[in-house]
Amino acid sequence: MINLLILIIAAFPLQAAAQADTTGTDPFRMATWEMFKRGTADGHLAYVRGNTAFRELKNRQRYPYRVGFAVRLRKPNSYGLPTEAEAHDLSLFENEIDRMMTGKHMGFLALVITTGGMKEYVYYTGRPDAVRSQIKKLGGAVQGREFRSYVTADPGWDVYFRFVR
Repeated sequence: MINLLILIIAAFPLQAAAQADTTGTDPFRMATWEMFKRGTADGHLAYVRGNTAFRELKNRQRYPYRVGFAVRLRKPNSYGLPTEAEAHDLSLFENEIDRMMTGKHMGFLALVITTGGMKEYVYYTGRPDAVRSQIKKLGGAVQGREFRSYVTADPGWDVYFRFVR
């Protein structure tokens, strides 16, 4: 059953219905998710879940900082992807990070990139100092997972547009 679900997910782009904001101005209310496969510099495929609604975000310049939370997979499969059990654990990690970022209106999830035994959650923010403060409070672990994080300027949303064309 799970393999059939994975096959269906891989075959069709995932899309969530756009939420209430139709003007493209409130990124905390915009959601249209799709799955992409993209090549990486190391020759590995990158599996990317991207919020394509942000292509139309009109006030993107208000969120010029990219925030990343990168997690090394414990036991990736031969394609560098998480096993079913680890995917469940990672969803708990994602939910906790998302509560911190989106729940506190500090940033919003734009991409999830999985490749080469790593998974990275990419957010955009206009509050880099508040995010850095929260990251310090988290330390280096959430839900029993160690992660690395960064906050860096990305005013042109270069990473987002590299994956979501």
